Amino acid sequence: MSSKKLGWRIAQTVGAAILFKDYVAEVAVCTGESMLPTIRDSGDMVLVEKVSLSLGSLSRGDVVVCASPFDSNRLICKRIIGLV
Repeated sequence: MSSKKLGWRIAQTVGAAILFKDYVAEVAVCTGESMLPTIRDSGDMVLVEKVSLSLGSLSRGDVVVCASPFDSNRLICKRIIGLV
């Protein structure tokens, strides 16, 4: 395989990985005691799936992952218990 073909293949793979992470799913590490016993406080890894949110709405019991309001580099995991 020529270096030009290899470079193109690497660019395609990296592009596909970025699109997958941004629009389909990504892995997040959740720490803290707020989700015990479902997610342990030792830093469990969770797969954050992003497709169903665009196809439907959130419901009671769903777990959401979002940026912390105090530290935007930290992710927090919370379960939805009430809806308006």
